[in-house]
Amino acid sequence: MARYRNGVLSARGIPPEMLARALDVACLGSARPLGMSGLMLTQGSDEARQFALGLEERTLSVRDKPVSCTGWTDSPT
Repeated sequence: MARYRNGVLSARGIPPEMLARALDVACLGSARPLGMSGLMLTQGSDEARQFALGLEERTLSVRDKPVSCTGWTDSPT
């Protein structure tokens, strides 16, 4: 991650928590289209329907697990 602060470039790596959230969003964003593609390619077969629903369930179950933020991503509360 890079930013300009007072005209100085500050470059740091992405913290693991931010990377995890980015991957989480990518996973959620692709689960539904993948499931829908399977349904369309198989004319809505029961196997494809079960796969699509299972994929979305598993994706959401991972998303619901808490992620602990550390370092500069913490907001003071």
